[in-house]
Amino acid sequence: MDIKGHTVHRVMIAAGAAIAEEFYFSVLLDRAQRRYLAMCSVEGGMEIEQARR
Repeated sequence: MDIKGHTVHRVMIAAGAAIAEEFYFSVLLDRAQRRYLAMCSVEGGMEIEQARR
């Protein structure tokens, strides 16, 4: 198997898990303040920065 030019020699398969809760966590760099911002939410995903406060 080839993924983006890299040859895959092994594939790991694991059993599914019963997930009771899901949290999204992000660490962002605030360039204006020159510091990091960490946030966690039960809403989110790829656009966690857009989650309501």
